[in-house]
Amino acid sequence: MRRHFINTFALIVLCVVFLLSGFVVINKKSVVNNNKKGHGEEYVGNYVSSTKSSASRKKFTTPRKKHVTKSLNELPPMDHLNAHALFLNTIPKSGAEVLVLLLKWLQGRNSFKHVKLKKENNNKLTIIQQENLIYEVEDTLRNEAIPVSFDKEVRFVNFSLIGKQSPTFFTLIRNPEELITARYPNLTDDYIKNCSTNDPGCLFNSNDNGIELNIPYFCGYSPRCDSLNDDWALAVAKENVEKYYPVVGVLDEIYSTITCLELKLHYFFRGATMMYKKKLLGFNKKKKTSKNTKKGDYKHLKKILRAEIAFYEWIKFRLFKDINNKRLF
Repeated sequence: MRRHFINTFALIVLCVVFLLSGFVVINKKSVVNNNKKGHGEEYVGNYVSSTKSSASRKKFTTPRKKHVTKSLNELPPMDHLNAHALFLNTIPKSGAEVLVLLLKWLQGRNSFKHVKLKKENNNKLTIIQQENLIYEVEDTLRNEAIPVSFDKEVRFVNFSLIGKQSPTFFTLIRNPEELITARYPNLTDDYIKNCSTNDPGCLFNSNDNGIELNIPYFCGYSPRCDSLNDDWALAVAKENVEKYYPVVGVLDEIYSTITCLELKLHYFFRGATMMYKKKLLGFNKKKKTSKNTKKGDYKHLKKILRAEIAFYEWIKFRLFKDINNKRLF
């Protein structure tokens, strides 16, 4: 009897142990499944898969992002013009001194620095001189912590020829009929009249005439840029203006020029129109009325300066078109 009681008690203990071990296993599986479910590893779409075995279930995990440095070819192109660098390539006897004065007065107020670059003996730079100018501008921009404006009496220099970003060019031109009499005051009316008849002895009718008006300062350094009435030079000058010069002003519309500069190059020329009215407007009026400019024979000059006049009228039209468009928007 006693032996039977012991066997029965042992059987009950074994049953209890078996039940407890099964309960522990079930709880452990539940915890594992909950952990996997929390990490999103057992989800198929928006639902948990319960029909497939754990071996056949597809686990969806977010792939790790690789951070790889892009090559230069993969990088986006830099802006065509550097908005933090202005370059005023001045043309002699065209009134650009007004713009230089404004830049000097505005630099502190508008948080930029103006740099006057050294004048060369000849504004037709050699290849080496052009490269030196590009590197000088680049070094100055690198050393300064603020935007910079430059001025230099020089023809347009294409910075992209050596893979550098171009500054934003701008300048001021003058009516070619007035400019030629200002630059070359010793030209007589008879001389100009003879030139209009294609006299081979006339400087205007020579490709190497040494006469520089407006077009060469935008065309560049090709020998054809120096030829008067060369349609190729005129086309290149216009192309460079459209590509590199947001503003080209005209001297006889100086106030409109400054207005356009303040509209399109606002960071540098903010407050320029007001400053011009206060400090320069009266001075320029007195200077204009007191100076007796020799005009020469404009009738014959129009024929001699056909391309120059066409370029000047195009620049003037572009100036007022830009002013009207900016004011509309």
